[in-house]
Amino acid sequence: MDNNTTDELKKIWKDIFQDSDTYIDNVFNGISNDQAFYIKDVGNIVSMAFMTPYDLKVNDRIVKCGYFFGAATLPEKRNKGYMEKIIDMTKIAAKKNNMSAIILIPATTSLFNYYKRFDFRMAFGYSLKMFSSSVSKKEISDYELIGIKNDLETYDFFSLAERKKDISILHSKDQFDKILLEYTEDNFHSLALVDKNSGTICALLFAEPTDNGSFIVKDILFLDSNYRDISLELFLKVINKQEIIVKEASNNISSIPFAMIYDISNEDTANIEKGYISLMME
Repeated sequence: MDNNTTDELKKIWKDIFQDSDTYIDNVFNGISNDQAFYIKDVGNIVSMAFMTPYDLKVNDRIVKCGYFFGAATLPEKRNKGYMEKIIDMTKIAAKKNNMSAIILIPATTSLFNYYKRFDFRMAFGYSLKMFSSSVSKKEISDYELIGIKNDLETYDFFSLAERKKDISILHSKDQFDKILLEYTEDNFHSLALVDKNSGTICALLFAEPTDNGSFIVKDILFLDSNYRDISLELFLKVINKQEIIVKEASNNISSIPFAMIYDISNEDTANIEKGYISLMME
């Protein structure tokens, strides 16, 4: 994209979403011209959205999908069908690039019904569970939580843990870098559980502040489930709390809807709703 187009898109993002300049620069870093979709009216961009490619692991298969995000129309230009046209543009691009599906995360609950109009269906549910202290001091004494290092060793662990899940987004190194940059925001935590004796990474924990002054753990990546509780126990000490909310995958009737999917290849995405994606660029 040329600088003028990028600046115009960034301004709309800033006006609509009210994000920091650092966050917006992070989002736009690496977005190519064919990943930005927009409509002009009288020479000015009035509606936009973006779609970047991701590999999605579905059991033992790797499925190529698009992640649709940043959909916004200027308030005075809404209800003119602009976003519908942009969604059609992304569907055409996804098929052209042999994608099996398009995934999006509605910004508000009301938008689930909006996207249903364009044949997106519910997928990726989650539940919120409260974790309180349950691990003995002896069990956690050999481990510590440290800030995640942005190096190949950490990325390799991150990638391996993602691939262990039945359904998960497989992030490239560049996408991993963006996640870590996002978690440099105030009070955000990206921490590694490390064995004090060997220095081995055992788990990665990502948490964000809530409106009530607590935190929510968005994801814990591990190869051995025993490290989940150890990570959470040590995190309680970091934030000086007695309990913490943990976001976990869930696909039962009481699950909270998280994302939606537009199927291009039903064969590839038939069971995709049974997974949980938490580390896309929400």
